[in-house]
Parts: sequence; C-alpha cells; structure tokens
Amino acid sequence: MSSPMLTTLLFAASAAAQITTSFWMPYPALDSGEAGYVGSVIDVDGGKTTLRIEYDDDTDTDAYYYNDTPQTITLQGSTYYEEYLTTTDSYYGLDYTWSIGCSHGASTRAQPHCTESSNGGYIYSAYCDYYTSYTEAYTTTDLYTYSSDSYGPATTETFVETYNPSSYIPDFCTESGASTIPESLATTSETLSASYVETYQLVITAGEEKLSAASSSSSGSGSSSATTTGTGAQSGATGASQSQPTGTASQAPDGTGAAMPMITRAPVMAGLGLAVAALAL
Repeated sequence: MSSPMLTTLLFAASAAAQITTSFWMPYPALDSGEAGYVGSVIDVDGGKTTLRIEYDDDTDTDAYYYNDTPQTITLQGSTYYEEYLTTTDSYYGLDYTWSIGCSHGASTRAQPHCTESSNGGYIYSAYCDYYTSYTEAYTTTDLYTYSSDSYGPATTETFVETYNPSSYIPDFCTESGASTIPESLATTSETLSASYVETYQLVITAGEEKLSAASSSSSGSGSSSATTTGTGAQSGATGASQSQPTGTASQAPDGTGAAMPMITRAPVMAGLGLAVAALAL
C-alpha cells in the first residue's frame, strides 16, 4: 500500500507539470504574504520527503539579511520539519551554517518543539567579538560617606576595584585557527508559539519521478507507510544535519505569489490535495 502523501503528490503531478502545495516553517524570515518558494524533490525515504527550495520570483529577496541561498528541508506530513542551510553573511562575508529540527503534534493547535543550531565564522566572530572588544584592564574608585549616628562617628570609606575583561574571554576565542563555537553553545531547544511559525506556498518543478519511484517501491513491498496519530509530537527531531543532500531547484516560475489560505496552520505535504484543488477552482 502506497503512502497517502505520495498518492496525492502523484495525482497532482499527473494533472499538471508543476505541483503547488504548502509547507510550514519555524522562525520565518519573511511573512507568508511577502514570500513564496519554488523547489525540487531530492529524495523520498521512510515517509520523509527532502526538497531543495529557494524564493520564487515574486519574493523581494533584498528584505532578507542573508544571501538568497537555496535551503534543504525535510518534511513528514504535518508533524516533522528539518532544515539545513549553509550560506555567507552578506555584510561581513563570513560563512554561516544553520539547521533546525521540529516535531509537531497532530492537533492543529499543537506547538512545535524545535532544536536549533547556528555556527560558522559569522557566529564565531559575533560571539567572540563581544569578549575581545574590551581587553584593557581598568580600575574603578567609589567613595562612600556615612554620617554619625548612635552606632558611631561619621566615617568615609573608599572602594577600589580592578577589572580585567581578558580574564573572561573563552579559550576557544583565542585558539589559533578556530572558526566555530562549541556545539553546547551553538544548540538550543524550545517550544514555539504560533507567532513563530508561517505557512508558505511551494511550487515543485523537478524531481517528481522520485515520488513515483518511492510509491512504486512501497506498493511492491505490500507494506503500508507509518502514519501519524494524535498522541503527540514525533520523537527524534534534531537541529543538526550530518550530511547535506545535493540537488538544485529549477528556475523559479513567474507569478507564484504569496502563500494561499489553508484550512490548517501546518498542512505541509499532507495538505497538498487541498492546495491543488483550491487552485483549480
């Protein structure tokens, strides 16, 4: 039995040269009304679909601080999202690597729990510059005067303290050739509110054959794909990707526009049938 998600994708692919769907993204750089995406399918494995995406032609990329570098994302229904991005900071020209993994409960009101990692030369420079900008020792002197009372006569006290900021500089900031911060500092985990999640339109222009191959393999084996239940978030989400898939998206089509209205906040690929049907109306 083939995966319901793959069946829906294949139906859409047979009806049009391009597949239009939507997906949810945590920590969005642009509002869904300002951005849309175009992408290609890189791989389909174990119910997860990996895509290479980039902004479409209608998106004003100048509003984005980092270069418009294609991103690699992995989706599983409406419950799992993973993203890996390696780019260059447009201001300092330093490398920047960012990844995030989120698991989302089946309920439309569930909040995603995410693990995020940021590292590279840009993060290293920003972190260490905070400590190394002020390295000279300095002294402060404070004079306190106390009036006489029943406990004793008037007195004056002077407090002198010397501060040496260099004593607080982390060792990795002074290591020769170092360009990344420790993973313990680069990684954070938290549960996000709805205001930190956006749903975007996605036009798939290449890689549909991988969906066909995955569907055929699933049908031939006679086993059904695992489905998500309403008991909570998927386990094992991680923000760090050990290997980056390869692949490039086709040229972004004109007029893909902003994300279309969706019934749920995070339909991802599972809601593709709704997206295609709505466009056909």
